[in-house]
Amino acid sequence: MTLTDYTEMAADLQRVVGEKFRQDREILNVPGVSMACRIDEHYFLALESMLLKNLGMWAAVLPSRVLEALIKTGNMLTCPPHREHSLDLRTTWEGLGRFAGIKACFVQADFFDRALKIYAGRIRPLPLGNLYVNADDRPEVEKFFKGKTPPASWLYQEQPG
Repeated sequence: MTLTDYTEMAADLQRVVGEKFRQDREILNVPGVSMACRIDEHYFLALESMLLKNLGMWAAVLPSRVLEALIKTGNMLTCPPHREHSLDLRTTWEGLGRFAGIKACFVQADFFDRALKIYAGRIRPLPLGNLYVNADDRPEVEKFFKGKTPPASWLYQEQPG
């Protein structure tokens, strides 16, 4: 039985993110299209199923192993005591005109920033992705982030617009 090197697996995931970003910049930061969007300087909000499926396919590992690697390396945030990693949130973006429900997870911005810097040659971090969460979901998000730096207040929107 061999031990899994989650740090090495996370580095492989970063490599494939950087390589794919060089080919298609819409894999990140385009609400409604991308697997994850920057929501502030600390975090990306990701569509859980799309993130795990894409990273798994690109790195040739099962999505469950992607999830395990992201959690064990601290790249995906979890909520104690059961290490929940996702929330059902209502999101919107410019031009959508309504909120759409998604199963979301939060990924440390450094995971994507390093991937793009090292493997895609991007000098600066991506800007904000113009993705917003329904203000009514804020208490649930803040509960999830208890003991951690919560996302910036501009993440929340009262009405789609």
